[in-house]
Amino acid sequence: MNSVSHCDTPLLRVAYLDGGPRDGAPVILLHGWPDDATTYARISPALHEAGFRTFSPWLRGFGPTSFLSEETMRSGEIAAMAQDVLDFADALGLSRFAVVGHDWGARISYLLASVFPDRIKCCAALSLGWQPGKPATPAPGQAKAFWYQWFMATARGAEFVRNNGKKFARYQWDSWGPLGWFDDAIFDGVASSFENPDGRM
Repeated sequence: MNSVSHCDTPLLRVAYLDGGPRDGAPVILLHGWPDDATTYARISPALHEAGFRTFSPWLRGFGPTSFLSEETMRSGEIAAMAQDVLDFADALGLSRFAVVGHDWGARISYLLASVFPDRIKCCAALSLGWQPGKPATPAPGQAKAFWYQWFMATARGAEFVRNNGKKFARYQWDSWGPLGWFDDAIFDGVASSFENPDGRM
């Protein structure tokens, strides 16, 4: 991927990474939490080699992406972020594109593919299954894996995450993946994206 680029949408100045052949089929890569646009740094070269043109934006509240107006409500709703993706695609002149999403990005991808099939050529969602309607009560093992969601839903948990966002994210990274899957430099590079004043950490 190349250096950071920017484009303006009705609500945001979106920072993004792009790469691949200029005439390649467009793919928008959506990161999750606590991650950022560099999530796909190791995957995008393979996509470029296969002839795809990739665009990996920092979602609202992350990294150098910023709101154009102080008056805009800071919402982290999936519907709001899905609209951000459509606005981003419009700003880039992409009428139809593939979308790949991880974590929050997967939820955004599901919404886009189900509600805007005229815009989405195909969807690949990673980490989260399709969950239409009211969520079922998770099985004990999954409930244990979702401990952080329960934690952040409490007043003290939310306060802890606000005051210790980087430390909390590092714990998540350490506990979610196999040992050695990242080093301090990779984490520190991504963690700088959590310093966005509109972010949730």
